[in-house]
Amino acid sequence: MRILRLCVESLICLAVLLWTVIAVPKARAQDIAALQSSIVRVVAIAEGKRKTGAGFIVRLQKDRAFIATAAHVVEGAEQVEVEFFAERNRFVPARIVGIEGNDPNGVAALVIPSTPPATAKQLTLNSQLPVRAGDPIVTIGFPQGAAPYSVVRGEVAGRRGKTIDVAAAIDEGNSGGPLIKGNEAIGILLAARSPFAHALPAVILRYVLESWSIDTQAMMVLRSDPATVSLRDIAKAIQNWGFSHPGARLQGLPHGVAGNYQPNYETLRIEEDQVVVDHASGLIWEQSGSNDSVPPEDAMDHIEKLNSQLYAGANDWRLPTIEELASLLRPSETTQGVYASALFDSEKWKFWSSDTRAEADKRYRLGVDFMMGAVSDDSSGIARETLRWVRGVRSKAGS
Repeated sequence: MRILRLCVESLICLAVLLWTVIAVPKARAQDIAALQSSIVRVVAIAEGKRKTGAGFIVRLQKDRAFIATAAHVVEGAEQVEVEFFAERNRFVPARIVGIEGNDPNGVAALVIPSTPPATAKQLTLNSQLPVRAGDPIVTIGFPQGAAPYSVVRGEVAGRRGKTIDVAAAIDEGNSGGPLIKGNEAIGILLAARSPFAHALPAVILRYVLESWSIDTQAMMVLRSDPATVSLRDIAKAIQNWGFSHPGARLQGLPHGVAGNYQPNYETLRIEEDQVVVDHASGLIWEQSGSNDSVPPEDAMDHIEKLNSQLYAGANDWRLPTIEELASLLRPSETTQGVYASALFDSEKWKFWSSDTRAEADKRYRLGVDFMMGAVSDDSSGIARETLRWVRGVRSKAGS
C-alpha cells in the first residue's frame, strides 16, 4: 500500500508539473519583459545623498518620455536622474513637471527631454478595471537586497478611502512603481508601511497627471517608417502592443488572437473631410480610402493625391506601416462582417501597408485583410493582379 501511495503521489506531482508547463501561457515571460521596459529607476540627489525609487512611463513620445512616481521619492531633490530598463547604469537627467509636495499620498511627474530607448514602453493606466480584495497584482521595482527591476507578486488586501492596501513583499525601493493587474496599471505605489503597502488608484493618478497637461491617452509610439520585416517580426509586434489578430495563424502567433489593446476613437470632419482619430495610438486615419483597389506599385498615387489636395487640411499623409494598420484589427466581427471598427468604411476591407517581407530573392508588399482579420501579402498571385485599397494615415502633432 505504501508503494502504491508513493506512486500515486508521484503521478499527481507529475500531472501538476505538466499542467504548469502546458497551461501557463508562453507569452507570460514576454509580458513581463514588456512591463519591465516601462519601468525606470528614479534617483534623487540632495545634499550629496542618493535616494532610489521607481517610476513608470505614462506617456511616450519620439523625443521625450513622461514618468509617474511618488512625490516623496523626488521631493526636495536638487537633481533627479532616471535609468531605463534597456540602458542599465546610464542615468539621464529628468525634470520635475508636477509634484504634490508635503503630501504622503502625493504623486509627481517627471519628463526626460531626450530621445528614450527604442525598446521603452508606455504602461497603460486603466481606471476601469475593478479593484477587489484578493485580486492578484504585480509590481516591479528596486527592493533592497534584490535584483533591479525585480518582479514581485502579491494581492490586493483591501481598499481604504482613496488608497489601495497591498499585501506583497515590497519596500521603499518600490515606491513610485506601478500596481499592475494583467498588463495594465491600476494604481501607483506610494509607501511600504508594515504590514501593507499603499497605492493610489489609476483614476486619481490620471486626473492629477492630466491637470499637469500630461495626456495619458496618447501613449503609443508605433513605427512609422517603411521597413522590410519578417512574419515573426509582425507577430512579435502584435503581441507586444496587445493587438488582435483574429484570422489565420501568423508565424509565432496562435489562431484567433484577441488582444487587450483598447483604441480610443473619435470621428472628426475637418474642412469637409472625414477622419477617424485614435487617441490611444496618436494616429489620424482617413475614414474611407481610395476609390478603387490598386496594385501595390500604385498605392502611393492615392497618398500623393491626399497631400496635393490638403485632405483634412494636412499634407503629411503617408502609407501606414503594418503595425499601424494592424492596430485597427478588432477581436470580433462587426455586423458588416469585418474585423474593424464600424466607424471606418466597411465596404473597403483590404488595405496596403508601406512594409514588405522578403522571401528568397523576392519581396512582397504586406497589408491587412479586415474581412479575414489577418495580416497578408501579395505572394498569392501575380502582384499586378493583387489589388487592395489604400487608407492614408498621419500622426497627431506632438505624438
